[in-house]
Amino acid sequence: MVMSRALVRFRDVLGVAVALCSVSAVLLVCGVAPVEAAVPTVVNESISKAGTSSVTLTATIEVFGVLSSYHYEYGPTTAYGSTTRVVSLGAPTARVGSPAQVEGLQPGTLYHFRIVVESEEGVVQGSDATFSTFPQAAAGLPDGRGYEMVTPLANEGNELYVPVGANLETEEAIETHYPVRAAADGHAIAYVGEPNAEGNGSEGLSKGNEFIAARSGPGVWVQRDVQPPGFLSPFYVSFSEDLSRSVLFSNEPLSAGVPAKYENLYVRDNATGALQALSKVTPPNRPPDNFDDRGFGVAGPGGFPNENAFGEFYAGASRDFKHLFFEANDALTANAVDGGESENNLYESTEGTLRLVNVLPDGEADPNASFGTPPERNSEGENTANVISADGSRVFWTDLNTGSLYVRENGTSTVLVAEHATFQTASTDGSRVFYVKGGDLYENDLAGGVTTDLTPAGEVLGVAGSSDDGSYVYVVAKGSLAPGGTVERPNLYLLHSGTTTFIATIAFFAFEEEPLYAPSAAFSDWSPNVGHRTAEATPDGRALVFMSRLSLTGYDDLDEEGDRTPEVYVYEADTGRLSCVSCSPSGEPPRSSVLGASGQLLPPHGNLAISAFNGTFQVRSISEDGSRVFFESNMPLVAQDVNGRTDVYEWERDGSGDCQLSDGCVYLLSGGVSKAASYFLDASSDGSDVFLMTREKLVEEDQGELYDVYDARVGAEVPPTPSACSGSGCQGVPEAPPVFATPSSVTFAGVGNFPAPSKPAVKTKKKVKRKLEKKKHRKSKQKSKRHGKTLRAKKTGHSARKAGGR
Repeated sequence: MVMSRALVRFRDVLGVAVALCSVSAVLLVCGVAPVEAAVPTVVNESISKAGTSSVTLTATIEVFGVLSSYHYEYGPTTAYGSTTRVVSLGAPTARVGSPAQVEGLQPGTLYHFRIVVESEEGVVQGSDATFSTFPQAAAGLPDGRGYEMVTPLANEGNELYVPVGANLETEEAIETHYPVRAAADGHAIAYVGEPNAEGNGSEGLSKGNEFIAARSGPGVWVQRDVQPPGFLSPFYVSFSEDLSRSVLFSNEPLSAGVPAKYENLYVRDNATGALQALSKVTPPNRPPDNFDDRGFGVAGPGGFPNENAFGEFYAGASRDFKHLFFEANDALTANAVDGGESENNLYESTEGTLRLVNVLPDGEADPNASFGTPPERNSEGENTANVISADGSRVFWTDLNTGSLYVRENGTSTVLVAEHATFQTASTDGSRVFYVKGGDLYENDLAGGVTTDLTPAGEVLGVAGSSDDGSYVYVVAKGSLAPGGTVERPNLYLLHSGTTTFIATIAFFAFEEEPLYAPSAAFSDWSPNVGHRTAEATPDGRALVFMSRLSLTGYDDLDEEGDRTPEVYVYEADTGRLSCVSCSPSGEPPRSSVLGASGQLLPPHGNLAISAFNGTFQVRSISEDGSRVFFESNMPLVAQDVNGRTDVYEWERDGSGDCQLSDGCVYLLSGGVSKAASYFLDASSDGSDVFLMTREKLVEEDQGELYDVYDARVGAEVPPTPSACSGSGCQGVPEAPPVFATPSSVTFAGVGNFPAPSKPAVKTKKKVKRKLEKKKHRKSKQKSKRHGKTLRAKKTGHSARKAGGR
């Protein structure tokens, strides 16, 4: 029987020919339709595996049933001049890849290339594209940096924890919500890890013990587990800039005279270990064992609201840590009024003495208040930029009943700043305050009593950064405040000396087509919470580092999935120059983003990042003079980076240090060969000390496989080699304890000159068993955590700390 056959040819979205069927009265016969010859088409020309003298060229060719072959033309100009060998494709019926390896290129050179496809239907040439080879790699670290190993060589076999916000990729790493911070002068760092022999046994996801390591001599670091012994609930929430003092939270009393079973905040003198409670008052209106609506409590750091309780929430401190501020939903002073179980009072604690902050100008207490911005804008009510002046004499707060913004001065008087206003930032002395009202950004000069509308065009989303004196303010607005701005997307502007300068149209969120640019966005470069930003201005305001998912300098930031990836940019006000410090100099497209530990593709790490999440301070990602920026990238930005994992980088401005390139120079600070990712922790103010966490063995003495903290330091010193000795001669001369810069008279004896451990530095059977059990279940924990992150990725307004806690 001769069957009639209808030939139908079409392509699906990938241009693939589809199977055809023949129909008869008796049976159904299916076969593959003949494919009509078609001229090949070329898409997606790109590069990968760029080096100093080699590169892989790639493109996708659509060929349908015609014999074809391809080769590439390449050279320093569009005349090309060189070709790769011809490769036969056969006669495929779908898209096919077409790679070619090119060798013998000149380092640091721009090349043009295109693919040429030949078939019976003719010759097809791809579009002209470019790439650059990496410059010849200089030996060692830039600017005379060297590695100093901060954590101990043995470290009792304990693992360190990665700060929340880090891109954990696929390795077995444990994240922590506890703070990691370097001293401003680079002579100490606080980090988190499994407890050692002095520790309290707290370990696992979002937990761990806090450690402080301090430099005690040339290249010598001394470490101490500073978790309060004998307690499980305490955890650190903040540190002073020199790490000489810190703030802890606990629902167990840590010092005498503190009411039992009430959560409390303590300030710790890290030189002596002495703890002082911010309040010793027994809450008159709340029972014990409860937690406030924005406190830590059983939900862990930054837990979700529990409106049935008393609790304390740390807001910040003066720079000398003599004035500390917190919220509590009870009346702890004689002039305070209890507003109910979900309404907070604001307090200042000075040497244990309490003063009420939320006092209205007429002297009446206002029992429903928040430091800085309202809590719904501030993501758990955490510290906003300069809400407390450097000396503690001024603190800004909001009446949540009326929306009015006030300033409390010297603990004795209150001044109305503006009605229905949202605090943004202030000068560090508190004399100039910036707030949004009706979509406009206003400045109130408290000293002169003058209020100025800085953005009459309105639609201000927030402030990304400002100078210490308030003369430079970086604003994000949806309106067009200056030529170049748009009304569809957020725009970054600089306000200075009465002039508004457009910098760039930016996209911070992953889903930029959605209307997510409302002022209530918790995670953005204009977030009121400085710990949730990546944007950071230098103290003089002349430079700003920030991130954007829109390409701002011409780099193609579309990854292989077609999604835009975030890149790090630096704007320099004096020259108006905008530089992409993280864009691949080879032109290689970025890799697909990976969910950060917060479950979002926001400032945490996708392809790269310049900040982890902290509640009360911001990681230093730019040096105070704006000449250096520190960040992470899972893209190789130099030839030495060959591991395909996240590594730590430094960008340096032209003319600074060793850099002599107009676009600036990028240097690899981590090793670039470890099978595990490396993470940027923090830097000193001047950028001379850069602290990173890595499994890589960056000094010869490091033979362990666990994470260690290193200081990539300008002028690093090699620790002295112990001399051979015997008997009492081995005792030697004690090392001098480290001295912290602020105040100069403080000797950090409690950390730098540690007493001997009270327990032997050996593992007990119980601890060994616990560690084995933890390692056994770590993979399942990580799998569950990654699943949770995927779910949380859709909730961009939620806190990155929701999943944490003890």
